[in-house]
Amino acid sequence: MDEFKFVLRCLLFTGIILFVSQYKVGNETLEAKAQYMFVESPTAETLRDTAAGGVKFIHNAVSEGTSFIKRKMAQNSGGEAHEPVHNKSNSDF
Repeated sequence: MDEFKFVLRCLLFTGIILFVSQYKVGNETLEAKAQYMFVESPTAETLRDTAAGGVKFIHNAVSEGTSFIKRKMAQNSGGEAHEPVHNKSNSDF
């Protein structure tokens, strides 16, 4: 029963927040003002820059890793493509 009361309290609290956020101040609702504040804040800009740097890092790491593997495979094969060798003992399976 306590869990049900908790769910009802959360539902009531959420409803109150939704109702208050639709209150208009000037030409905008409180929700629109809060969203603008979150999107345009210096913290959000820092997070966007950090995420962009992370994406660039991952892209470069994957590109470098791929080219490294390609170079190693070319060195090991002498630049030629080899077909797998089938012998009688392997074909029995």
